[in-house]
Amino acid sequence: MTLDPAPLSRRDLLRRGGLVGLVALGGPSLLTACGSSTGKTAAGSAGATKTPSPGGTLRAALTGEPDSLDPAISSVYTGAQVYDGIFSKLLDIDPSGAFVGDLARSWKAVDDLTWTFE
Repeated sequence: MTLDPAPLSRRDLLRRGGLVGLVALGGPSLLTACGSSTGKTAAGSAGATKTPSPGGTLRAALTGEPDSLDPAISSVYTGAQVYDGIFSKLLDIDPSGAFVGDLARSWKAVDDLTWTFE
């Protein structure tokens, strides 16, 4: 008697393949970095909260290469990931959707097409 395995969907195939790749390429080092191999978390193994100090190296993950660091001409999201950490804006939007000043202390509409920022 032969057993017919259940059909494997494309989603299951990709999920299983991704998990195998993750474990094969970086699983052990990820587990060690997270403290999972010892049962401790990164925060728990530190003991006390450390005070941040100036200097050091910033390492950031990006989704790709930025096409430009000029916000006026950049057309890909990766550019925004980089220049949002470099440049300040006149206004920003808070989590509730309201405008808040970043560089601007105040602003007002002079007419339908003109705004004045302080």
